[in-house]
Amino acid sequence: MKIASAIAAAAVVLLVILSTAATPSLAQNSPQDFVDLHNAARAVEGVGEVVWDDAVAAYAESYAATRRGDCQLIHSGSFEAAGYGENLFGGGGDGWTAADAVNMWVGEKDLYDYDSNSCIGSWDSCLHYTQVMWSRTTAIGCARVVCDNGGVFITCNYNPAGNFQGERPFERARLNTMERAPNKSAAFAAVAMAIAIFAMTATTMSTAQEFSNDEKALFVQLHNDARAAVGVSMPAVSWDETLAANALEQASKCQKMEQIPAGPYGENLWWGRSSAANWNGSPADPMNKWVGEKGNYDHGSNSCVGGVCKHYTQVVWSRTTQIGCGRVSCNQGDLGMVIVCSYNPRGNIDGESPYYTNTITH
Repeated sequence: MKIASAIAAAAVVLLVILSTAATPSLAQNSPQDFVDLHNAARAVEGVGEVVWDDAVAAYAESYAATRRGDCQLIHSGSFEAAGYGENLFGGGGDGWTAADAVNMWVGEKDLYDYDSNSCIGSWDSCLHYTQVMWSRTTAIGCARVVCDNGGVFITCNYNPAGNFQGERPFERARLNTMERAPNKSAAFAAVAMAIAIFAMTATTMSTAQEFSNDEKALFVQLHNDARAAVGVSMPAVSWDETLAANALEQASKCQKMEQIPAGPYGENLWWGRSSAANWNGSPADPMNKWVGEKGNYDHGSNSCVGGVCKHYTQVVWSRTTQIGCGRVSCNQGDLGMVIVCSYNPRGNIDGESPYYTNTITH
């Protein structure tokens, strides 16, 4: 049985980053570029190569054309019926290439635990990577469009589809005992060296980027705009410096996945990167991503449909009255900027709706 809904093949990469990169040449987005990038990732685990399929590409191109007007990262409605898997990528600015998309998907490798055949952090945090690596997938087709808003939308479809529940994306070869047994002293030395390097660099690799008063006001405005758009009565949120300090502490951990908050506060996390000079990540970057999950929330059933929606439901949680956000430049591999917002009182309480529509009693 396939993983339910539109995330069956892969969760959406909701990366909305402002970029001033130059427009890439067509050579950076050719069919061969997409194929080579996929096969390079698959070769690391000894997975067979994929080839370009014009029919699959035609499907991708047809759907990408429908997203040109809004650049929204919404899965096509019929990829499962067609027997395809699907990965999506999007970014602000017209400089994003095939390499940006595939590298982002493959970057989820660290979130895939082979032994348990599951994603780390959340159940769908690694599904782009597992689709790229799916050993029974033999053909791909991709499309890239520059949207009317100046952003880029990239989609790849996969045949046959991957991400079937209970199946592994690939099988690793088992090594014999001699091959698997490391030299213990060498292993301990390597661990000690890694710890020493981490100790020397941990304090210098991340830098807090304080929000200006204007940016704080923008966070509050964007939250309240999203809440007002729901069309029901709820209190406006205000900025709280205690929450901001908590958010900064969480952001300083430089992690890609959210932890279940242990304290009284709710939490939303966003991370992104850009090659643009002096780019810090604006409040609009995470808010566009979180509020963009609105289409995945079904108020009638109070559940997520077709994708992640818990960031959105926290934004519009009616009993939340205070927010505070923190921003850290991590500069660790593909992890550039991390932004966290904390919420009080916290939302996403099991069994509760984020908001209730007004009713009239007689």
